[in-house]
Amino acid sequence: SGKLFGFIPMPLVIFLIALIVITVIIHYTPHGLKTQWFGSNRRASFYCGIDNVRTVFTTYVISSIIGALTGILILARTNTAKYDYGTSYVLQAMLASVLAGISPLGGKGSIPNILLSVLSIQMLDSGFNFLRVSSFVRSSTYGILLIISIAVEYLREILKRRRDVRRAEQSLNVN
Repeated sequence: SGKLFGFIPMPLVIFLIALIVITVIIHYTPHGLKTQWFGSNRRASFYCGIDNVRTVFTTYVISSIIGALTGILILARTNTAKYDYGTSYVLQAMLASVLAGISPLGGKGSIPNILLSVLSIQMLDSGFNFLRVSSFVRSSTYGILLIISIAVEYLREILKRRRDVRRAEQSLNVN
């Protein structure tokens, strides 16, 4: 029936297992630490002796495995295989990442934030389904939310830099 214990959907179970595995990889393996360092500061991670090329390659391999498993889940759900089926999820994936606090320019994110952003987008999508909103309005809404999220992140970064410069100037003036 596609449900665990008769009421828990299998895609949810697989999602939670994947979330746990990714959390373990990110927080408890050397590769996860290297990935976090690389995302925070590429140059510093290179000077710390991390092989950035290998880290990026391994991350791409892990992402490809996750993508393949996702494709298998979609195939199992729809009983069809189309080469462009996942294109409708690209905008949602980008929005989930940015809403989770992951900067498009690189940086840190957290698994709980990603979980919350994915759940928020899923609730929004369920609301769109309930209200029978057209795919154009959905895509437009996701695009507008993505632009707003990136703009807010950019403005937050500018304000942070200004605040850091102001603090540095104040510490120089005190001495």
